[in-house]
Amino acid sequence: MRGPRRCAPSSSAAQPRALPGNLGAEPPRLRDASLAIDALAGLIQATANHLGEQGTLLEQGLRNLQLAFVQLSNLAGTEDGGVGDGATS
Repeated sequence: MRGPRRCAPSSSAAQPRALPGNLGAEPPRLRDASLAIDALAGLIQATANHLGEQGTLLEQGLRNLQLAFVQLSNLAGTEDGGVGDGATS
């Protein structure tokens, strides 16, 4: 049986981390990311009474995703409330 995989340390702490999933796509799939973020928010809200201390960590992670979404939406220059799909028409 194999042991756990370890990540190599970053060569430069100043390099930004890549965003996972729809936010990390080129161009960012903002419409899909918005749906996923909203679904996560709903799950956290619906299960808040059962999460205990872990709920705080999940809420912090959700806020970080929401912040990244807003920042990428602003960079993409979407005019439809931040849920453009990055496609040009």
